[in-house]
Amino acid sequence: MSPQTKIVTIDLNPDLNPDVVGDVRNLPFEDERFDVVLCCQILEHIPFSDIKRALSELRRVAKHKVIISVPHKRKHLKIEIDAPMLGRKIYIIKYPFSKKYIRSKQHCWEINRGVSYKNFKRVLSEFFYIEKTFLNEINCVHRFFVLKK
Repeated sequence: MSPQTKIVTIDLNPDLNPDVVGDVRNLPFEDERFDVVLCCQILEHIPFSDIKRALSELRRVAKHKVIISVPHKRKHLKIEIDAPMLGRKIYIIKYPFSKKYIRSKQHCWEINRGVSYKNFKRVLSEFFYIEKTFLNEINCVHRFFVLKK
């Protein structure tokens, strides 16, 4: 980390010792305060009806980019190959015979549980340009979105 890099954390729960106690739907920061905003495993804990408000706030406080992760519930096959001539390759393939998932008691919604992937991308596109999206290679149920203002 360079000397000019400053990280500010925010959470609703003061017991987690964030720098700021607050809510993603009403961020207590001035406009364009941060070069990049990272919002991981937060949005699924608020009702989907509040997502536009949260995205608006994330856009407001970011200068350039916002990176978010949300659960993407789907069955998948993960194939990892480490071969001398090929190098390391990871393939995540959607399992074609998915069954319904057990509902999460902690999440208000997830992609493919209450909100379709297509609909979530449409909502994101109202606020950002989706620069990149990918599944986490370690835990393939978290989808990341790299968003540009």
